[in-house]
Amino acid sequence: MHRLIIWFLTTICSLELQAQNAFPFFDQLVGDSVAIYFNNEYMVTEKSCADYIRLTRVSEKGDFNGSFEDYSVRGVLRAKGFYRMGAKHGYFELYHSNGKLWGKGYYENNIPVGVWEFFYESGFREKTFDFRDGKALLMNFIDKAGDEKIKDGKGTFEGYDLIKTDQVYNVRIKGEILDGLPVGKWKAFNLTDGAAVYAETFDHGRLVNTSTLTKNQINAKTPPKLTALFRIDYLSYLEGFHFQSCNQSSTFYTGDPDFNLQIIKLDLSSKIAELIEYDIQQRKTEGYTYGDNVLTVQFYIDKNGIVNDVRQTSLWGERFYPTVKNVISKSAFYRTDKTLYFSMRLSYAGGRRYRYELKFSSKKD
Repeated sequence: MHRLIIWFLTTICSLELQAQNAFPFFDQLVGDSVAIYFNNEYMVTEKSCADYIRLTRVSEKGDFNGSFEDYSVRGVLRAKGFYRMGAKHGYFELYHSNGKLWGKGYYENNIPVGVWEFFYESGFREKTFDFRDGKALLMNFIDKAGDEKIKDGKGTFEGYDLIKTDQVYNVRIKGEILDGLPVGKWKAFNLTDGAAVYAETFDHGRLVNTSTLTKNQINAKTPPKLTALFRIDYLSYLEGFHFQSCNQSSTFYTGDPDFNLQIIKLDLSSKIAELIEYDIQQRKTEGYTYGDNVLTVQFYIDKNGIVNDVRQTSLWGERFYPTVKNVISKSAFYRTDKTLYFSMRLSYAGGRRYRYELKFSSKKD
């Protein structure tokens, strides 16, 4: 086992962690089995602030080897699959934060192959890809209303994503699919005012030009921003063993205070939904009263955008406060010198009947 520890030291640890003789980001289980801790940015981190745990085996060279399972710290399965000496190989499943199946398919030596299916959180099918000659062909797509927009590789795709050009946008993307590949002009529309903010043109899957690049500036390695519809980025990113300590920001900062708060709210919303679903599955809802339950958290942001003095100011919400505090403490806020308030209002009617609202404000409700 000493070779594994040396590998972790040289690959993951910073010099500061080495000096402290700290090994807070993994636990040895049995033999070559380990538990590795990572955050919602899919970066290896200390156990104390981890969002996920990977249970797997690691070879003497430091590669994932054999079966693995990724869980949230609340015990919800995130993914499972198999590695062969560091390469994804075999059947994989990925799950939504509510525990329902998100996607399934096969890898061969790190390359997705055959048919991959993806599903909405409700359990209904969303997209089907067919991998041929290294290309991800979008064969079927059903929107959230249940309308089949793409059938047998032909139709119109319309969905939502976060893209980065010269600015960062949360956008609605629309474009045509023929033979499973993007064709013609694809556009991204701002969700705030509906204005077109970016476009790319395709010739049977080949990127021809964009709003920011000319034909002469594009080559075979130029990645499209609007048609990366097959995304399981976190698996490959986690394989790089990037390290981020608990006191480093893990929330993307755009420079736009309103939009950045929306990103933080999305992060909080997914985690809160995960907590609620776990409580319902485990029948641990005794802390929820019928009607409205309100959590209020106060925190101060200094002139450098650093969060200080996070505290719960409501009587209810101890179940959710540690998660809210963790996200807020690690987030990058707009540089200011003021106190902000976060509130969560959970309306509970028993069983799976609930809804919640999240809000940031400069005044306490």
